[in-house]
Amino acid sequence: MKRTWNIDSSQLKEVGETGTESSSCVSTDHSSTTKIHKREPNPPNLSNRLYFTKISGHPHRFNTNALSLRELLEAISPVASIHFNFMVDFPWLFAQYPRRCSMSPMTIIVGESNGTSQAEIRADAKKCAFENLSVGRARLPIPFGTHHTKLSIFESDSEQIHVIISTANLLQNDWESKTQAFYHCKANIVS
Repeated sequence: MKRTWNIDSSQLKEVGETGTESSSCVSTDHSSTTKIHKREPNPPNLSNRLYFTKISGHPHRFNTNALSLRELLEAISPVASIHFNFMVDFPWLFAQYPRRCSMSPMTIIVGESNGTSQAEIRADAKKCAFENLSVGRARLPIPFGTHHTKLSIFESDSEQIHVIISTANLLQNDWESKTQAFYHCKANIVS
């Protein structure tokens, strides 16, 4: 279980990485108070397999071999990200990235209707002062159905491609309060 402290940002170097709660952004202003999450000691070594998402508030025995999105991103250490998803809470998603990766380029693809709109994501990214974002939409040429993909592709700093196929939207409630699963696979980048 993670502990959260409110501390003065001038102490960040002594404590560790910043994190935030839902619907807020990581602050680069070092004059304010910032939420700090205790960092996991070692990110997991990801293998190509099915994982469950870690449920907040459950005893450790129920979260064995489960990962939060924050832990997954810590292990991948992305230098570029592409997310295809139906629902996206951008401030929460942005807060899950390790600080060293928080300005890496990101592309988000959403549907044409229902779900999260391109305008919502752009507005949230602006509030978070995140400028390295491309937002697009998946057009469906049929009158029925909707873009409901839950796929993320990452390029890691170890020159690997990581693919995540998930049952969860990119929402805090989906990742932390519901039993969800994702399949992870990785491969070396071939030049």
